[in-house]
Amino acid sequence: MGVWNGMIKLHGTGPQDPVERDKFYREGHRPNSVEIAGHDIGWNQLGALAQPISLVANYFDAYQDAVAKGDKKTASEIAEQAAGHGTALAVRSIRDQSFVRGLSELNNVLSDPEHFWSRFSGQLASGFIPYSGAVRSVTQATDPVLRKAETPQEYVQTGLPPFVQRGLGLEPVPPRLRATGEPIEMEQWGGALGRALLPTDVSTRGSTPVEKELDTHNVRLTFPEGQVRVRTKEGKSEPLSREDETTVAMAKGQATMTALEKLITTPSYQHAKPEDQTRQLEALIGRIRDVVHARAAAAVYGKRPLTMDFLIPPGMQRPTTPTAQAAR
Repeated sequence: MGVWNGMIKLHGTGPQDPVERDKFYREGHRPNSVEIAGHDIGWNQLGALAQPISLVANYFDAYQDAVAKGDKKTASEIAEQAAGHGTALAVRSIRDQSFVRGLSELNNVLSDPEHFWSRFSGQLASGFIPYSGAVRSVTQATDPVLRKAETPQEYVQTGLPPFVQRGLGLEPVPPRLRATGEPIEMEQWGGALGRALLPTDVSTRGSTPVEKELDTHNVRLTFPEGQVRVRTKEGKSEPLSREDETTVAMAKGQATMTALEKLITTPSYQHAKPEDQTRQLEALIGRIRDVVHARAAAAVYGKRPLTMDFLIPPGMQRPTTPTAQAAR
């Protein structure tokens, strides 16, 4: 998605489908950005100057979508559909601009208070923290993991540095996960210093061999389900805690990626027909996730702790990075 101009590519709002949006981010893309020499640089901080850039990028995104769907035959029909869709995408981009984001959040909470009140009130309360901007910069520098806050208290908590949270005796808020089972991190150029000081997103493009293979065969990597319920002698088990649910989803995603990495290197796969490769990829994703789910159900039934070491089958464990360990 985007507009090419020599070595420069513009990206609009990006995919709206959650699965496609996660793939967009995993590839190093960022919404409302310009791609230069393998890096995506956000333009949201340009304020009003970003609007004409956003219009061009989103109109072209919409045009490409209309062509790809193939539901319009003539160029004029495609252009007409793209104009309407592009306008809607451009409006979303404008809502992401820093100078209107507060109004956008207020509109969300007024239109759907049940879903947006916790976030709005938590962000509002965060503004009363002394030197909140500096505190947020320290938090971003020391903890790149994006957290899945659900209550006003958790939204406030995610704005505090990890050492402050530990000093207050607070448990970490569970991380947001990618479809691969990895915690979502702020992948900013310059590492911790860049996260603290750079005024806009600067990400690096990149795809793994597995991602490229899935893309070649149009296989969607959906988000793994983390909830597990089993029937026990006492009746149906209680829903998993958020921490355990996150652990199960992480195990499913990471075991699946390890299995896919091994599959695409086997001679039998590499010499198979494209349609057979597609079936093998889809079948393996479902099979590995079912295996992890069964191990989780056995742990719940036996009332034993849900750990990554137990949930992931032998030979499927991935190296644990310090960030991933801290996210748990």
